[in-house]
Amino acid sequence: YTQCALSPLDTAGINKFHDNPYLTLTGRGVIAGIIDTGIDYLNSEFMYEDNTTRIMTIWDQTGVYDPNNKEISYGHEYSSGEINEAITLSKNKGDPYSKVNFKDEDGHGTKVSSIIGGRGKYVGAAPDCAFAIVKLVASKKISLNRYGIDTPKCFTSTSVDIIQGIKYLFDYAHKVNMPIVIFIPLGTNEGGHDGHSLVERYIDQISRIRGVAVVCGTGNEGDANTHTGGIFKSTNDVNVIEFKSGQNQKNLPMNIWFNKPDRVSLSLTSPSGEIIDKIPVKYKGQYTTKLVYEESTVYVKYHFPEELTGDELISIYIQDIKPGVWKLTLTGEYISNGQYNAWMPQRALLEEGTEFLNPSQYITLTVPATSESVIVCSYYNQDNNTLMASSGRGYTRDARIAPIVAAGGYQVPTVGNN
Repeated sequence: YTQCALSPLDTAGINKFHDNPYLTLTGRGVIAGIIDTGIDYLNSEFMYEDNTTRIMTIWDQTGVYDPNNKEISYGHEYSSGEINEAITLSKNKGDPYSKVNFKDEDGHGTKVSSIIGGRGKYVGAAPDCAFAIVKLVASKKISLNRYGIDTPKCFTSTSVDIIQGIKYLFDYAHKVNMPIVIFIPLGTNEGGHDGHSLVERYIDQISRIRGVAVVCGTGNEGDANTHTGGIFKSTNDVNVIEFKSGQNQKNLPMNIWFNKPDRVSLSLTSPSGEIIDKIPVKYKGQYTTKLVYEESTVYVKYHFPEELTGDELISIYIQDIKPGVWKLTLTGEYISNGQYNAWMPQRALLEEGTEFLNPSQYITLTVPATSESVIVCSYYNQDNNTLMASSGRGYTRDARIAPIVAAGGYQVPTVGNN
């Protein structure tokens, strides 16, 4: 998962509801639960006028575990009382981090929080809301190595920690008996983009509860050339996917999805012209081969049916991939629906020049924006009311309409990270 773009709400007409005598909507009595890189709790944007915090709780997944706290299984939890003590220390020129050893080193979570609920220089959509914060733990090196990444260009996290964060915020809101909006400003190209991933199904489950809403962005893959798709007209029809590997790309994973009951087989041609012959759909286990000229290792695995969706999924992983144009040849062994979609990792995880040569800007929503119950917000240029090409677009892979709302997202002023 990588971070989505910041979404401003100033141009959405929300300010007029702050002082509306008939419908005053300032977030009072509502928790804004944010799952991101943390928050700068010393910033006055997140304090009341008496310099006490608006943050009700923080779960720092990266913190030192407290075995006496049965509410969490790892990391460290901070209460509003502890945060207020740290703020008092700071005001008296003491060390606040000796009390609450928590920082937003990345700054993304702090900026998102100011857009949602700033109340000073940067007035947010809900300036009177309270905050509940989850600071995600970053992806482990073993996860990054799968993408050929030694040092990530941006913050990344995994679905396991995000699900844990959602559950923490949901349980906390239930404990204090307050409504909560859970915001997840992250997205991934992993998964079927049809609402069946574990994160999306958990969002659907908790969204049925009164007083709980989950919100996320569309992601930034609209013009990233990380998605392509097409249609098989009939059985035995052939489609070709061409993609380019950038000069510095080390490894490249890719997923191709086909709607059930279609069955499709794959062959591959390397930039030097070396061919991996068609791998039968009935092939069991993982097919592995090493190319002679490129010296790349190609792993291909058929998931038929894929356990969460029942569709066919072809997973491709090219280790030590070499620069140039690669070709995937798809043969329809049995075609009823005909539609297919392919995704490589989101742009922030790829090197320059790695892309599909015939990309599609549609179905570029990142997961979990394709959940059935999530409120999905895209972004546009509020200065001239035009679309922003980078904003992810619908539909979902199972043809549901998304996103359902858009907000201005061009050069948004946000609070910095102190």
